[in-house]
Amino acid sequence: MAEPDLREAWVDLLQRRPTLAPSLTGYGDITESWARWSPPRPLGLTLRREACCDSWERGIPLTADAAGALQIGDVEELVGGAMEALVRAQPSLAPGFQRFAEAWDAGWLGPQTLLPHVGRVGSDALEKATGLSSEVVAIVATVGMRPALTRVLGCHRGRTAASGLSSLWWGLGVHRAPLPLLRRRGPSACRPDPAR
Repeated sequence: MAEPDLREAWVDLLQRRPTLAPSLTGYGDITESWARWSPPRPLGLTLRREACCDSWERGIPLTADAAGALQIGDVEELVGGAMEALVRAQPSLAPGFQRFAEAWDAGWLGPQTLLPHVGRVGSDALEKATGLSSEVVAIVATVGMRPALTRVLGCHRGRTAASGLSSLWWGLGVHRAPLPLLRRRGPSACRPDPAR
């Protein structure tokens, strides 16, 4: 499943709401970056329904499985574009992103350090190595990883829904919901509710 091309809708929004354009310029760069990106190699995981359910019930995002599937070269263009867009919006982030780029190029940091973990987005090691706040790391992760994660995990959405998993649980298992929603809420969508 490819990331949708949002450029036309973005231009339409800015034409309808021109007063918003100055404050939203960085988002145009992001939509362009997402539209230009194509994976340098085939991406995708083969996950069984039971494995998805088990991860979700334990509160572990499916992106944990993506850690081994994504390589630096798969997302370098996206992550670099995310950092550039953020530096244009907030120049004071440049030193932290320079440290990030150096650690990335040396192989000390990679895609797995940007993925959600239980209770956070991105790793503590990334924050310590770069001096970037957890909020900035979460933005880089979201902007820089979403198209790749859609390719890695998106192919399962239709099959999972067809096999009886609700779309709510799919949203909780990937990168669409805010992190607190990744924790299990209520009866499992994977297993029958014993009260029924």
